[in-house]
Amino acid sequence: MIIFMLNNTGYKTNDDFDSVARFEAIQDRSVGAWLRAAGFHTAFLGKYVNSVASIPSGWSHWGGFIQTYDFYNATIWQKDWEDPQFGPPRSKLMTHVHQADFLGNLTVEHAAKAVAAGRPFFIS
Repeated sequence: MIIFMLNNTGYKTNDDFDSVARFEAIQDRSVGAWLRAAGFHTAFLGKYVNSVASIPSGWSHWGGFIQTYDFYNATIWQKDWEDPQFGPPRSKLMTHVHQADFLGNLTVEHAAKAVAAGRPFFIS
Protein backbone atom coordinates (compact mmCIF):
# COMPACT_ATOMS: atom_id res chain seq x y z
CA MET A 1 0.00 0.00 0.00
CA ILE A 2 2.75 2.44 0.80
CA ILE A 3 4.23 1.93 -2.67
CA PHE A 4 0.89 2.81 -4.24
CA MET A 5 0.59 5.91 -2.09
CA LEU A 6 4.14 7.06 -2.78
CA ASN A 7 3.65 6.86 -6.53
CA ASN A 8 0.62 9.13 -6.33
CA THR A 9 1.59 11.75 -3.77
CA GLY A 10 4.63 13.58 -5.04
CA TYR A 11 7.00 11.76 -2.64
CA LYS A 12 10.02 11.31 -4.88
CA THR A 13 13.19 11.36 -2.80
CA ASN A 14 14.16 10.13 0.67
CA ASP A 15 14.98 12.94 3.09
CA ASP A 16 13.64 15.54 0.66
CA PHE A 17 11.68 18.25 2.49
CA ASP A 18 9.10 18.71 -0.31
CA SER A 19 8.53 14.96 -0.69
CA VAL A 20 8.03 14.46 3.04
CA ALA A 21 5.71 17.50 3.32
CA ARG A 22 3.52 16.26 0.45
CA PHE A 23 3.27 12.80 1.95
CA GLU A 24 2.53 13.99 5.49
CA ALA A 25 -0.27 16.20 4.15
CA ILE A 26 -2.25 13.14 3.02
CA GLN A 27 -0.98 10.28 5.21
CA ASP A 28 -4.11 10.25 7.38
CA ARG A 29 -6.19 9.26 4.34
CA SER A 30 -5.04 5.65 3.95
CA VAL A 31 -6.48 2.22 3.41
CA GLY A 32 -6.11 1.69 7.17
CA ALA A 33 -8.35 4.66 7.92
CA TRP A 34 -10.87 3.70 5.23
CA LEU A 35 -11.19 0.12 6.45
CA ARG A 36 -11.39 1.16 10.10
CA ALA A 37 -14.26 3.48 9.18
CA ALA A 38 -15.93 0.43 7.60
CA GLY A 39 -15.66 -1.54 10.86
CA PHE A 40 -12.34 -3.35 10.43
CA HIS A 41 -9.63 -3.62 13.06
CA THR A 42 -6.58 -2.17 11.30
CA ALA A 43 -2.95 -2.30 12.36
CA PHE A 44 0.21 -0.96 10.77
CA LEU A 45 3.34 -2.78 11.89
CA GLY A 46 6.90 -2.27 10.67
CA LYS A 47 8.79 0.12 8.43
CA TYR A 48 7.04 3.31 7.36
CA VAL A 49 8.23 5.96 4.93
CA ASN A 50 11.81 7.26 5.26
CA SER A 51 12.08 10.65 6.96
CA VAL A 52 8.38 10.82 7.94
CA ALA A 53 8.43 11.29 11.70
CA SER A 54 4.73 11.91 12.35
CA ILE A 55 2.29 9.15 13.24
CA PRO A 56 -0.68 8.96 10.89
CA SER A 57 -4.13 8.77 12.42
CA GLY A 58 -6.98 6.54 11.37
CA TRP A 59 -5.49 3.14 12.11
CA SER A 60 -6.81 1.10 15.03
CA HIS A 61 -3.20 0.49 16.03
CA TRP A 62 0.04 2.07 14.81
CA GLY A 63 3.35 0.26 15.29
CA GLY A 64 5.89 1.92 12.99
CA PHE A 65 9.63 1.46 13.48
CA ILE A 66 11.65 4.26 15.03
CA GLN A 67 14.97 2.66 14.03
CA THR A 68 14.41 0.66 10.85
CA TYR A 69 17.79 -0.95 10.30
CA ASP A 70 18.51 -2.24 13.79
CA PHE A 71 17.24 -5.78 13.25
CA TYR A 72 17.81 -6.84 16.87
CA ASN A 73 16.89 -4.54 19.73
CA ALA A 74 14.89 -2.22 17.47
CA THR A 75 12.22 0.16 18.73
CA ILE A 76 8.75 0.92 17.40
CA TRP A 77 6.26 3.67 18.10
CA GLN A 78 2.93 2.41 19.35
CA LYS A 79 -0.41 4.21 19.39
CA ASP A 80 -3.79 2.57 19.88
CA TRP A 81 -6.75 4.75 18.91
CA GLU A 82 -9.32 2.20 20.08
CA ASP A 83 -8.07 2.10 23.65
CA PRO A 84 -8.87 5.39 25.40
CA GLN A 85 -6.55 4.44 28.27
CA PHE A 86 -3.56 4.04 25.91
CA GLY A 87 -2.76 7.76 25.86
CA PRO A 88 -0.07 9.38 23.72
CA PRO A 89 2.24 7.38 21.46
CA ARG A 90 4.89 5.46 23.32
CA SER A 91 7.93 3.52 22.27
CA LYS A 92 8.43 -0.19 22.71
CA LEU A 93 11.87 -1.78 22.58
CA MET A 94 12.16 -5.32 21.29
CA THR A 95 15.18 -6.87 22.96
CA HIS A 96 17.10 -9.98 21.88
CA VAL A 97 14.64 -10.81 19.11
CA HIS A 98 14.81 -10.28 15.36
CA GLN A 99 12.26 -7.76 14.12
CA ALA A 100 10.67 -10.42 11.84
CA ASP A 101 9.77 -12.52 14.89
CA PHE A 102 8.60 -9.49 16.84
CA LEU A 103 6.37 -8.32 13.97
CA GLY A 104 5.02 -11.84 13.48
CA ASN A 105 3.98 -11.98 17.13
CA LEU A 106 2.30 -8.56 16.92
CA THR A 107 0.44 -9.63 13.78
CA VAL A 108 -0.97 -12.70 15.52
CA GLU A 109 -1.85 -10.57 18.57
CA HIS A 110 -3.85 -8.08 16.50
CA ALA A 111 -5.56 -10.77 14.43
CA ALA A 112 -6.66 -12.51 17.65
CA LYS A 113 -7.90 -9.20 19.07
CA ALA A 114 -10.04 -8.61 15.98
CA VAL A 115 -11.41 -12.16 15.92
CA ALA A 116 -12.30 -11.96 19.63
CA ALA A 117 -14.24 -8.77 18.90
CA GLY A 118 -15.98 -10.37 15.91
CA ARG A 119 -14.46 -7.90 13.46
CA PRO A 120 -12.70 -8.36 10.15
CA PHE A 121 -9.10 -7.16 10.16
CA PHE A 122 -6.43 -5.62 7.97
CA ILE A 123 -2.82 -5.71 9.10
CA SER A 124 -0.11 -4.11 7.06
